[in-house]
Amino acid sequence: MVRRLVVPFLVMALLSGCGGPPLQTATPAFARFNTHEILQAFKGAGLRVENLQPLAPGALGAQAPRYREAQSFAAGQAGSPTAATLFTFDSPADLTAMETFLREHYGKKGRIVAYQNALLIFSVAGTEDTGAYDRVLLAMR
Repeated sequence: MVRRLVVPFLVMALLSGCGGPPLQTATPAFARFNTHEILQAFKGAGLRVENLQPLAPGALGAQAPRYREAQSFAAGQAGSPTAATLFTFDSPADLTAMETFLREHYGKKGRIVAYQNALLIFSVAGTEDTGAYDRVLLAMR
């Protein structure tokens, strides 16, 4: 009886040290936040998140890098024309590629904030109307 129990445990111990690919999960490890969680944090902090519109893949053109989710919304003070788009990504490479793409196309006109797997771009360059969004995003854990 002891022999029957020892053999499976020995085999498991040997196999666990063999390495191999990690188990796949439904969400890649890098993909920490989704757009809904971040937008809820903004709303919870009393920030303006109005007129939500999903940004469909390909909406930025065929040359735009891949992203997981994107939501555009009205930001800043009530009545302000400030717009924002929040992107989330499955990999650091995708985030970096999109940040580079956005800086090349909108760098001088807007402001970009990257944190974890999220990228937030505003239609304004200053922080007067949008700085509170940065603080909320950067405080997420």
